[in-house]
Amino acid sequence: MRTSFTLLFCGSSIIVFAQVSGGEMTFDTPGEPLHLDSVYPAGCWQVGPPNKDVFTSGWSEPNALVTDTVLPHADSTTCYAQFTLVADNVELLGKAIQFQYWSDMDSLQSFGWIEKQNSATYAWNTLPLSDAYFIYFNNSGELATDSGSFFTGRTNGWRTAEIYLECIGVFHDDDQERGGGWSDTMRLRFAFRGAPNSAGFDGWMIDNVVAVPLACSGGVAESGTNTINLFPNPADVSVQLTTAVPGGFVGSLEIIRADGVFVYQQQVNRLRSMDIVTRDLSNGVYLVRLTNGRDQMFSKLVVQH
Repeated sequence: MRTSFTLLFCGSSIIVFAQVSGGEMTFDTPGEPLHLDSVYPAGCWQVGPPNKDVFTSGWSEPNALVTDTVLPHADSTTCYAQFTLVADNVELLGKAIQFQYWSDMDSLQSFGWIEKQNSATYAWNTLPLSDAYFIYFNNSGELATDSGSFFTGRTNGWRTAEIYLECIGVFHDDDQERGGGWSDTMRLRFAFRGAPNSAGFDGWMIDNVVAVPLACSGGVAESGTNTINLFPNPADVSVQLTTAVPGGFVGSLEIIRADGVFVYQQQVNRLRSMDIVTRDLSNGVYLVRLTNGRDQMFSKLVVQH
């Protein structure tokens, strides 16, 4: 039951168009599974070895995605770096994205943020709290506002951010005859806007980003009694799973690796509580799911030794 989840996303010096369900982007390795679609305007974001006053190296050297790899960040310009994800498994229509970042911005003057394209209207929207939630480790300078989540200020080093997105789309049974009722494509982009940069700030640097397919909320039983609770979470040696389903849950217990591969499955009967051994799992994010073919419940499990 041992799994490994290495969260890596650093870009490629050659940017090509690609669509993938998930995977890692290393800006250092040609042919990797996740690529940037486009960077615009030209020269605004750059992929390469950073050589600035503050940004002197990538998280995984040599390359990173940087607001210009040499000069201070551009003044009063909005920069975009866009990539596309495609769902190839109807049961895994959600996405989790993790990345390393380092910000060197004038606080509350320059901002970084993440946008998702609406698959129906094609409009770009800053990820609001109702659309995704962010988990920050050693956070510094992030803002959660009514209009979205933003990065600003100076982190004085690398930080980690995670984003858990809602479903790309939901497959409806009554739409099957028409080929299915869900959209399989998600487009995201990193955005950065700098203020007049008289202090010569370096801007925003991003590296080691990974996209992970996850089960989504469509068809999930969401009543107060039909939930999974995991404690402690993050877990070290073991985690206790409990559910308040009346009479206990009957169906299948599954643990899904970060890349969407099912690594454990067990039939359960009237399950209310059980201990799950996590001592042999590598540090990372896992999905714990209970399903009976009609309803499903899931919870994110973080293993941290």
